[in-house]
Amino acid sequence: MSTLLSPKETIIQFMNEFNRENYAGIDAVFTSPAAYLVGDEVRIFSKYAEHLNFDDLRATGWVRTELDSMETVMDDNSSVLIRVTLTRFRSDDTEHSTGDGCYLLVQDHGRWKIRLVIVMAGTLGLQNTK
Repeated sequence: MSTLLSPKETIIQFMNEFNRENYAGIDAVFTSPAAYLVGDEVRIFSKYAEHLNFDDLRATGWVRTELDSMETVMDDNSSVLIRVTLTRFRSDDTEHSTGDGCYLLVQDHGRWKIRLVIVMAGTLGLQNTK
């Protein structure tokens, strides 16, 4: 059995590292540079974690994010587009925010890495940016 993560496992790993607030772990599953697209705004970062500010996110009541669904939309063996639905939760397990998005993953030195995050709908977005 391969120890390399599949594209979907890479997204799950990202979510685990995000919930741990592990900047190094987050950057390990992203290409460098990486991009984030929400609405008409595109941000490019040398490291994806540059745009994260967990202090600000926690101040809104957030405690964790869960993947509700994942669907492979495109797979050409060198890049994969996966659509996701996410829910962020508060400490009392009530819904904080929800959203739909896509992750574009590419092969990077033999490993799947996230190159682009696209927020498509919902109440997620760049509110947690620095």
